Amino acid sequence: MWILFCIFFNNLCCIICTAILTYNQFNFKIELVIGEDCSTDNTAQIIKEYAKKYPHIIKARFNQTNMGMIPNMIKTLNECTGKYIALCEGDDYWTDPYKLQKQVDFLEENGEYAGAAHQALMIFDNSNNESKNFRKVNKSTLKLEDLLYGRKFHTASFIFKTEIIKKHNLPSNITAGDRALFFLIASFGKIYFSQEPMCCYRKNNGGISHWITAEMMEKDLNIVPWILKINPDFPKHKYYMFIHSTVMDYPKYISKQKIIKHSFWYIYHSFSDFPKNTKQIGIFLLKKFPAIWTKSNN
Repeated sequence: MWILFCIFFNNLCCIICTAILTYNQFNFKIELVIGEDCSTDNTAQIIKEYAKKYPHIIKARFNQTNMGMIPNMIKTLNECTGKYIALCEGDDYWTDPYKLQKQVDFLEENGEYAGAAHQALMIFDNSNNESKNFRKVNKSTLKLEDLLYGRKFHTASFIFKTEIIKKHNLPSNITAGDRALFFLIASFGKIYFSQEPMCCYRKNNGGISHWITAEMMEKDLNIVPWILKINPDFPKHKYYMFIHSTVMDYPKYISKQKIIKHSFWYIYHSFSDFPKNTKQIGIFLLKKFPAIWTKSNN
């Protein structure tokens, strides 16, 4: 059995369930695993109605108390029992009825690949549904090094071998579960990337990117000790540079104390690539650091 794995967090799950169960075309069995983490809207009731309608497909799990994003993700992943897991969370959705078939066929024919992803369209809810590609990726094969400096593909495009996550649980003390998952899968094989946009990533003011804090982003430093136990060759200094830089860049507000702290560690880890990145350090000190420091005053 191959597996379709989805987590839904809001009342759009009814639309997505209908699309998955009615319009997707594939020649293998699926199970739809839903981790419902005490939503405050009508999500739980909608899921129960669909579970009654499709009991042979839907495996619904309702938490008694709110576990939080990462613990719920880990719990739901552990409920999956098939050969492959595909992800679709929140109000993202798939647009190609043959998405699963295409990805599974590729993985079945290319055993050296541990996962597959594809282009996604970003839909901006507050801009008359304006859309654009998620990322520009010029490779059809992605390796671990390609994933260190931010996401190359959106989570809803990803499918991977279940056996990997069964052997290595994600850490619970992080914020970006998808980033840790991508590192894990890429540690066991290549990831195929298709230019076909077969899903949509909806951007709105309720998304985590609009309210994430520096403290939340700092938790992703915990990915390193976890992944090093699994993959001792993980390029930790390059990843540390990215995280320390991102913690300073991304949140709407960051304190001066944190700017000083993360600037120090950014420069410290940059010496692992010295002197090739001398220019990069210079740009950081002369341009980027003053801009970030100014932001902390606003």
